Amino acid sequence: MFSSPKVMLLLSVVLPVSLCASQKPVHMHAIQPNSSQIMPITLWPDDEEFYGPEKIQPWDIELRADVNEIFKSAPQELFNFTELIKLHPMPTHLLPKGFIFYGPPGTGKTEFAKALAVKSNFLFYSLNIAEIGSKYVNQTARNLKQSFDKIRQDLIWDDAQAAILFIDEIDCIARSRSKEHQSAEDYKTVSLLLQEIEGIYDYEKPIIVVGATNKPDQVDEAIKSRLSMIHVGLPSKEARLRAVIQLMPQFFKGNWQMSRQQLDYIAENTDEMSYRDLLDILKQCAIFWYLNRSLKLNHIQEIITRKYNSIYT
Repeated sequence: MFSSPKVMLLLSVVLPVSLCASQKPVHMHAIQPNSSQIMPITLWPDDEEFYGPEKIQPWDIELRADVNEIFKSAPQELFNFTELIKLHPMPTHLLPKGFIFYGPPGTGKTEFAKALAVKSNFLFYSLNIAEIGSKYVNQTARNLKQSFDKIRQDLIWDDAQAAILFIDEIDCIARSRSKEHQSAEDYKTVSLLLQEIEGIYDYEKPIIVVGATNKPDQVDEAIKSRLSMIHVGLPSKEARLRAVIQLMPQFFKGNWQMSRQQLDYIAENTDEMSYRDLLDILKQCAIFWYLNRSLKLNHIQEIITRKYNSIYT
């Protein structure tokens, strides 16, 4: 039936239509020709393409105009970190193993991580959760390990003293192991991340893990106990005013500028709004001005009202 077979395969399981569709390793038995010896074989689906996080030099990071103002309100721990990390030798026994920024959406958690890289002069890597996740067994953990290996390889040839690996929505890959329906894949990924965090200062050039989440209660307790938890809350009225003053020019490009009264009005009437919400309000104000060549307080009031309605209805 077979012409000059080198190996005859006898399946010990019922295969689905395709190997890749199984999403799991397929266990088979191989019988060598002219031999009764049976050898177990495990076939894995081909790895999905994963290129790892993109490397960004600190001087290439584009920060929002209001980031310095946001960073001024950061906890003292962040300022201490940016100074201690520059000392030679590095006092690793005084340094945190990383940070988790948590708080409502749009409060600047990603910008905090970028600002930390700029102020520390570290390489910056952002890990895409959509890319690192995989439908294949153990592939997510392998992708995470590959990310750390890639960064360490880059650090060998770079002058940077360390790197920041930013993981947005860290709750997606560091789920609490006490939750129900926790899979073996989740356990393996969390365990690997813990291993990397624990050994962060075993390397001459460390990789600082910085996570961000809107759901800190869903992050594994062991991860939270090893990383410093930094709350990034909604901005105060004073912070909102500083933000709109600094952000306004980027929308009007010198063609026109809002009066101080108008900026004060926005800051006064945007309680419980995030920095992202303020950006959208300023954008809508600029669109209205470009279309009508006029922008009054009642127009700004309408824009803010629409924004509130979109958030709370």
